[in-house]
Amino acid sequence: MSGYQVEIEGLGRLIQTLETAADSITDANNRLKDASPSDLGSAELDRAGGDFQDRWEHGTKKLAEAAGNVTEGMQVTKKAYEEIEKALTEVFSTMAGAFSGGGSGEGSGNSEISSRLGGDA
Repeated sequence: MSGYQVEIEGLGRLIQTLETAADSITDANNRLKDASPSDLGSAELDRAGGDFQDRWEHGTKKLAEAAGNVTEGMQVTKKAYEEIEKALTEVFSTMAGAFSGGGSGEGSGNSEISSRLGGDA
């Protein structure tokens, strides 16, 4: 084994952090959009403020989209890991019952091997 392990709870926390970051970016972008660059004073400052606002808006939209896409992918991944973990738990539980019950799967006591090792024929 490579030692690779997925911490499903940690994955959930990371998803929540990314969702919060995307919301914060969108909120900051909306607040900047509501501010007027013409409030800065001179025409040159107003133009520079407007240019910055346009670039900032484009960049933050791209960041928010990327965070949203990563979040969606991680949610799908987390769900897949949860389903695999559940299925493996069920398989191992069924196998444990089969081995402890002599292959009947009912868990009815000693297995045939255990009985023979104990001297029962």
